Amino acid sequence: MSEEILKSNFKEYYQTGLESLKNKHYNSAANEFFKAFITLCDIAIYRKLKMLPEDHGDRFAILKINFPEIYKTDIYLFDIYRKTYKLRLSLDEVKKIQNGVVKISKLLGIETNL
Repeated sequence: MSEEILKSNFKEYYQTGLESLKNKHYNSAANEFFKAFITLCDIAIYRKLKMLPEDHGDRFAILKINFPEIYKTDIYLFDIYRKTYKLRLSLDEVKKIQNGVVKISKLLGIETNL
């Protein structure tokens, strides 16, 4: 795995999220934006530790220790994202996830203007 692959995945997820948002498919947009966010988390982890988490639990533990600010955002957005399992998300909720993506992308120097 390389950072370039992660960046490529990020761009795909973010672009698909934008397209879903444009079409008012809010749950799909939330899913894609959250995957984009998680991929950014993985980039941060990879840059610092040269490893990737196995799952969300592993990622939470690594972020909590090594990236406490990102961890706080991740937990908050994960709670919103999990609503997609049973509920319909609002535009406001989707925008919160998208804003989280933009926030962390700036920290990592990764472009979101695709």
